[in-house]
Amino acid sequence: MRGTRGPSLLIAALLAGGCSDESGPTMASGTLQVIQAAESTATIDVMVDGNVVIHRLTAGAVSSAVSVPVGLREISFRPVGAPASPNELQLSVTADSEYIAVVIDSATVLDPMVLTDTGSVPAAGRTTLRVANFAALAGPIDVYRRQPDFDGIVTLVFPFDYRLLTSYVESDPGD
Repeated sequence: MRGTRGPSLLIAALLAGGCSDESGPTMASGTLQVIQAAESTATIDVMVDGNVVIHRLTAGAVSSAVSVPVGLREISFRPVGAPASPNELQLSVTADSEYIAVVIDSATVLDPMVLTDTGSVPAAGRTTLRVANFAALAGPIDVYRRQPDFDGIVTLVFPFDYRLLTSYVESDPGD
């Protein structure tokens, strides 16, 4: 659940930023944050257009947001000390956009997936929930929510297959 813009266990909201030097204008950019969920790889490097922008991101960790210039960008991942995984992302970055890349396993390669955060903040006293299924071995699962503004259990997704992502659900705070 998200009551303010900040990281949560499932999805993290990102901070938009810009690049500038002291003498020049601000360059348009978006931000990228990475969740390292590849169990077979202890640490990874994240590269944008061949340059390492996040170094030694450990399994289970969430990176800080990094600025990525606007335009079509090649996002790639590699285990530290190894060549880049053949599964790379072509990401069309727009100004002030916020992206989350989740890196998971797929046999012997890193398999990234990009999530885009709307950046919206729920109304006062409301929460926002979004759920992603990156548990490859779990099979389809069911996702339910109990909330005080509705009697009983609310089904968010059934069945909830691997690599699926729910839309944002706004409601009163609940479990």
